[in-house]
Amino acid sequence: MSDKNVRQTAMAKDTIVYMLAKVMEGLIGVLTISLYTYFFEKSNLGRYTTINITVTTFAMICIQWLSQSTYRYVNDYEKNNKSNIFYSTVVYSWACLNAVIIAVLGIGILAVTYLFPMGSFLKEFPPNLLWLALLCFVTFNTAQLAFSMLAAKRETKFILIISVCSITAKLLITIYLVKTLGPRIEWVLMSNALCDGAVSVLTAFKLKLFHFISFKDKSNEVLKTFGIYGIPLIGNLITTAILNNSDRYLIGHYYDQASVAVYSTNYSIVSSSFTMIAAAIMRGSYPTIISVWNEGKKDSTVELIAQTVRAYLLIIVPAVVGVSVLSKTVATLLFEKNYTEGHSVMMWVALSLMFLGLTEYSNKLWELTANTKIIFRNSFIAGIVNIILNIIFIPRFGYKAAAVTTCMGFATYFLLSKLGSMKEFKWKIPFLSYARIALSAFIMGFCLWVLIGYVKPSLYILGILVIVGIIIYGLCLFISGEITNEIKFFKKFLKKRAN
Repeated sequence: MSDKNVRQTAMAKDTIVYMLAKVMEGLIGVLTISLYTYFFEKSNLGRYTTINITVTTFAMICIQWLSQSTYRYVNDYEKNNKSNIFYSTVVYSWACLNAVIIAVLGIGILAVTYLFPMGSFLKEFPPNLLWLALLCFVTFNTAQLAFSMLAAKRETKFILIISVCSITAKLLITIYLVKTLGPRIEWVLMSNALCDGAVSVLTAFKLKLFHFISFKDKSNEVLKTFGIYGIPLIGNLITTAILNNSDRYLIGHYYDQASVAVYSTNYSIVSSSFTMIAAAIMRGSYPTIISVWNEGKKDSTVELIAQTVRAYLLIIVPAVVGVSVLSKTVATLLFEKNYTEGHSVMMWVALSLMFLGLTEYSNKLWELTANTKIIFRNSFIAGIVNIILNIIFIPRFGYKAAAVTTCMGFATYFLLSKLGSMKEFKWKIPFLSYARIALSAFIMGFCLWVLIGYVKPSLYILGILVIVGIIIYGLCLFISGEITNEIKFFKKFLKKRAN
């Protein structure tokens, strides 16, 4: 088998495993969001949403420079027999970072609690929620670092198991606590912290990190490498967070936490699935892309990225169309009735996340060349555009306008990234492929739109409509000849497995 076929097989295998994991996570995530609309009042769910967004965003900003650097360089150091130095530096950096954050935020929580005990902030977010949020910050950023290590090491099956078990356990623990002790958002935060902590510990044992870690082996040179590569990504994460989350804060400012809950619920039902699809494809392909790049094969790297972009479009385009057609049905069936009014948000969120996923691929030029400052510049411009649009339109047109402005912000980010990278990393995807994918998705969407008018909505019918949509889309791709190579590949794979 040629090197090219070996790489394609590795990418396909990893992507399939990740996709399986993410599909299962997505389904559980949808169920979780649906149940939360019945468990909690809108104001409480809005309060949890604000806390969760703040915790996860701040954690990603703090840890992403280390997480991405670990993902990028772990295999390089292991090949050079420097695992002790590498992992010791990673864990030392993680420990120092969390110690400083815990100290600073802990003092801040104490100050707010005792200096402003009757303040409006503590009425919305009492001290017990703030301390739980701090605990969630530590466990979440640690789990993200753990997943980066596992992905770089291509521990795909282990990732599938622990990720699915973790998100399932979070839901089951919350359900148990809500049913036995009453509907309090503290139970959600506690279950999140417990499960993320378990993921981190299991990863440490799986990778045998304790055998490599000794703080005397930490290296300032390795830390400097991490800083050069990863620190500009902090700026990128901040601006991406602005694109993703500034709308929630502004909705809370101009309106109330109930509006945040309605908007976020309809937003999250899409983002929980779309983000996982993008992550599955990226995690399945990126280790192979890095390996080929490190071999000095630029043309092969560009080819692999183009193949990955096409695979992404094959999945994400029909998903966007499906969400646009089925959003009202989905909201009506899955949410408590007070949340369904925001269903139109879903279409714009789907488009936004499609642009974000494409941007991830066009950014690969600067990630591979460690020129991440350009990524920050582009995301900063897009973030400013998004904030300005939010300030202009949210007060005038309500929370639904935030979804449109978010889409415009992500579209700006993609255009800046794509235009900037075209000279070096131009995707060589035939125009006919774009046309076939778009036409197949349109036909699928039209058929679903017609069918909705003839059926009475139910979860059973929704499931059938999704399956019918997939079949129609697949048949259109098959008839057009767009997936001929994929069919040949899987036939060879099945034949090989049979032998």
